Amino acid sequence: MLVALASCTLQPTLSLLLGHVILVSRGCAESFFKEAYVAQ
Repeated sequence: MLVALASCTLQPTLSLLLGHVILVSRGCAESFFKEAYVAQ
């Protein structure tokens, strides 16, 4: 019971965290490429 509850709460949290990390890294990469493109 406790294990099922923990996995039910942990999995969405982990996927949310992962999505946030992907979004942030994508934003960083985009801004980096934009700056590199403008610098040329």
